[in-house]
Amino acid sequence: MNAGERDRLISIERAAITQDGFGEEIETWAEAFKEWARPFYGRGNERREAAADRSEMPITFSVLLNSNSRTITARDRIRFDGLIWNIEGVAPVTRGEVEITAVAAP
Repeated sequence: MNAGERDRLISIERAAITQDGFGEEIETWAEAFKEWARPFYGRGNERREAAADRSEMPITFSVLLNSNSRTITARDRIRFDGLIWNIEGVAPVTRGEVEITAVAAP
């Protein structure tokens, strides 16, 4: 896949623990970086299974392997197309490509 097929910009967000005015710890999210990606939704049977099992919408993002994408973990999340996507897995596909599987946050 060439870089031109990665035509959608996604935002990788990371959690940080801060304290509110009462000293309580709260989790906040901030953008760590942006990546150009090729999103694709699960195959037909995967979509049906996900909908029946958990009412979740799965998606996979293909991004180039680089210094930023090497740091993505399941503790991060993605902001894309007006939704928050919880990362379920990150796997190198080729020497230059990473696939991130995620589901839409409820």
